[in-house]
This record gives sequence, structure tokens and C-alpha cells, in this order.
Amino acid sequence: MQPTIERMLARRGFGDARLLLAWKEIMGPDLAAVCVPWRVRQHKDGAVLQIRVRGLFALQLQHIAPEILARIHRFYGYAAFARLQFSASPHVDSTNRPGTNRPGTNRKG
Repeated sequence: MQPTIERMLARRGFGDARLLLAWKEIMGPDLAAVCVPWRVRQHKDGAVLQIRVRGLFALQLQHIAPEILARIHRFYGYAAFARLQFSASPHVDSTNRPGTNRPGTNRKG
């Protein structure tokens, strides 16, 4: 049985799908094409948003992390995350969503 979307989001720490659905609007099309929100972790200092990033773009995004965090906070209307964490992944594109980049799957059809 396929898990429901809500269960999949909850496993990754998301309370709802708003951030995922608005990611391209929040980040802009160029940045959204190379990164995807992946997981929310609770830390003693607050929530940490883990973002998967295509290849070497992780370093570039690390440099603009304060701007990205500000965009996300504007979207929510409050400081939803204490910080961002970036991790490089070769399988990130603008259609990537949590739970969809499993080895052996063909997302193109």
C-alpha cells in the first residue's frame, strides 16, 4: 500500500506541503531548478531545513543562505527555521520532490 502524502511529509518532518508547493515561487525558477527542500529536523536551537542541491551548487547556495532563509521566513510570515543545511545530490532537478528520487525509477515517463 502506498503511504499517503501526509505520512510521507510527516516522515520528512514537514507539517504540510505549503513549502514544497511554493518552492519555485519562493526561490525563483533558476535556484528552484537546482535545489529542493528535503527534510525538517528539530534541533536544540530550532528547526533545521535540509535542502538537497545539485552538485557544486551547494557551495553557491551556502553563500546566500541568509537570503534564502529570509525568503522562506517571508513566505511563512515568521521565522520558521533556525538555519539551513545543504547537501549535494546528483539527482536534483525542478521536478524532484521528497520520496521521488529512488534508484531505478524513471521520472520522465
